[in-house]
Amino acid sequence: MASAPGADDEEDHIPSLRSFRRCAAPLLGVFETGVCDVGADATTGQLACTSALGSGARFKSSVLPASYFRGKWLHRPDAVNRGPAPAADDRDRLIASYTPADGFLTPDDAWAAAPDGEVFEITSLFSGADLNALVNEALKRVWVVVEVTLSSPISSNVRLHDLTTDCPFVTNPRWIYQVGHLEATEDRVGTTTLAYTDPFARPQTGRAYSRLGRVVLEGPSWTTTQTPYVLVVAPADALCMPTGGEVGDQTGLVLEDDEAPVDERWLAWRVILEAADRLDYFEKTASATQEALRSRQMAATRFQALTRANLVVPARTFTPPRINISPTVGAGWGRA
Repeated sequence: MASAPGADDEEDHIPSLRSFRRCAAPLLGVFETGVCDVGADATTGQLACTSALGSGARFKSSVLPASYFRGKWLHRPDAVNRGPAPAADDRDRLIASYTPADGFLTPDDAWAAAPDGEVFEITSLFSGADLNALVNEALKRVWVVVEVTLSSPISSNVRLHDLTTDCPFVTNPRWIYQVGHLEATEDRVGTTTLAYTDPFARPQTGRAYSRLGRVVLEGPSWTTTQTPYVLVVAPADALCMPTGGEVGDQTGLVLEDDEAPVDERWLAWRVILEAADRLDYFEKTASATQEALRSRQMAATRFQALTRANLVVPARTFTPPRINISPTVGAGWGRA
């Protein structure tokens, strides 16, 4: 089983795809959330909203101009599960027109199912699907420290340990930094009956390598009552999970409530850098290029600052045992 350090204290705060997207979207331009009306005004060619948006502004307004939302992206994150089967993907549409006096908007293409009483999001540069893709790209470039418990070996004679079953997300032996274990009388967090113990305070030596696509530990051995621990530094996209699942159950985020153990603001600034890579192609003038460079440098600075705040790379103690060859008095050469 894998867990990010401190995850037990923050298990209620593991962000989802929806929260990652909503954290990054305001940094890329216009972003509003709302809930559309229920009733006759909801059609496959029209969304109605007479309630306040997430920002507090009114969607039905006597002040906003008709051009305010025209040309923006409308995202319906829950629409994929609505409509007749097989339903068209209703999640993303461009806003063709906006009638603020009535609180209506029309999409550039009709939906298969009407937006009836569900949440919606309005963005500018990127659609909701694009933002989700940017989040998943950013997850590949944010690294997380995670602890993994291995299954107890069948015998203390076992010195080769295949990590495929216990942590299949570990695909590179260089991601393994520390190896240790707990006795049956010890506990990682401590209980009323078991003492708190740091499994990595008794570091194991050995080596890790790939064999036919599998990562293998070689060297350490444990008894059948001991619990082996491995400390790993891995890219966050390898540590994703469905809601209620375990860290590393899946690669990347697909569903709205899929989760990843990463700080939202940290990932948001990586999303900005990923977005900048897409937009560079469109910078046609020298002044626009210079402005884009300044924005990229600012985003990189903030991302680096948050990386320092969120990622403390542990010392690498899982290394091959050191053998010193030295002369000994009256005994020729031998191990020190």
